[in-house]
Amino acid sequence: MLKTRKERVDLYRQFVSSRRPDLAKASLFEIEEALAEEFKQYVEQRKTNEPKTVFGKIGKFFKNLWDVINVFKKKDLVKYAFDQIIAGKYAPRTIDAQSLSDFVANYPEGAFDRFTIPG
Repeated sequence: MLKTRKERVDLYRQFVSSRRPDLAKASLFEIEEALAEEFKQYVEQRKTNEPKTVFGKIGKFFKNLWDVINVFKKKDLVKYAFDQIIAGKYAPRTIDAQSLSDFVANYPEGAFDRFTIPG
């Protein structure tokens, strides 16, 4: 939610076209919920797939390097956004008025979940 509406819509479009074409006619709210679920799974998978050996860590380094190259080619904005969230890059950002309005409209009771990201 800490992206501008345009940034969020671009992210949602790529998410739908590259990962969830079944959501092509879904509302932004439904897409956002599906994206949140995928993010939750992404974080849980990362926790269980941490490399334990030197070779595993070297492999992870090259995979991360490949991911960065793909981000610059605009191939996977979704994964890039997930990694930015995990790295805490959105922590210092403030929410813009349109995003806040969208959030309040979609979650009038607030949004609560026990899912947390360390860091």
